[in-house]
Amino acid sequence: MSVATDLLQRLAKLNVDRSHGQRKPHKPLLFLLALQRLVVRGEREVAFVNVERTLRPLLDLYAPPVKGSHQPALPYWHLQTDGVWELPHSAAMERTAKGFPTIDALRASAGRIPERYAEALRADPALAARAVQVLLDEHFAPSLQADLRATLGLEDLAEAYGMPSTLPRSMADQVAESPAVTTEFVASRRRKRDASFRAQVLAAYDQRCAVSGFQALLGGTLFCLEAAHVHWHSHGGPSTVANGLALTPTLHKLFDHGAWSLDDNRRVIVSRHFSGSDVALGELRALEGRPLRAPAPGYAPLDLECIRWHREPELGGVFRT
Repeated sequence: MSVATDLLQRLAKLNVDRSHGQRKPHKPLLFLLALQRLVVRGEREVAFVNVERTLRPLLDLYAPPVKGSHQPALPYWHLQTDGVWELPHSAAMERTAKGFPTIDALRASAGRIPERYAEALRADPALAARAVQVLLDEHFAPSLQADLRATLGLEDLAEAYGMPSTLPRSMADQVAESPAVTTEFVASRRRKRDASFRAQVLAAYDQRCAVSGFQALLGGTLFCLEAAHVHWHSHGGPSTVANGLALTPTLHKLFDHGAWSLDDNRRVIVSRHFSGSDVALGELRALEGRPLRAPAPGYAPLDLECIRWHREPELGGVFRT
């Protein structure tokens, strides 16, 4: 097995707790940070003090909300078990009574991608582009991926090395065993997206945003309208009208970030954590309590279980309660 294939397999199978469907993107975010340092900045080692400073804001934005604050020390330490991260001299670190390294020991340390993988990533930036896409597709909704790339400084990587913006869903252990890892991943571990999902959802909502009623056409062609999975496809949500909403791109992105959700009466609820300009606040808060448009006759209404996955932290953790 080539080093490149081995790396992609390991990244697709990161040991991330998926109990109750809740998202845990902590390890993927840490690896993306380390990969950016390696490929873009040429730095293999990442000091824990830098991880603390840069990872916590990413967790605040892209991970489910937690009581208190996110702890970057957890993925920094536990990613070692996945074989794609190492802490030199970790065995000598001072430990707490529970066996976890002390914060002082962590702050005196630096982690890194193992040399065999780092060498392959440096030699083949297209492999780095594929590694990024595997992690994005496994752990983040499509509407969030461009912003996350930009935040991490990885937005030019795919385009520069001839990668498509979105790769097919991967079955990591069926990736072709070849030194030159192909762009086409065999889709079986992840269910393929239903190509008709968008058309069905937009038809169900009469080609209008299910919240605002917005519709735009140019030369008679519909645009600026997207089909959103309420229960994310990457986390087991079905590609059905009962799990779909027609939304403007802005409302779609705000929905996937958890700035707003729905109550059991299918009315909009806005997160108290959402802030921004007067225009942003005015537009989103004005939707508070607004009922969804009912789908056209013959289409299933939005499933309450899908809504609850999006809204409840113990189920999906998308909504910023």
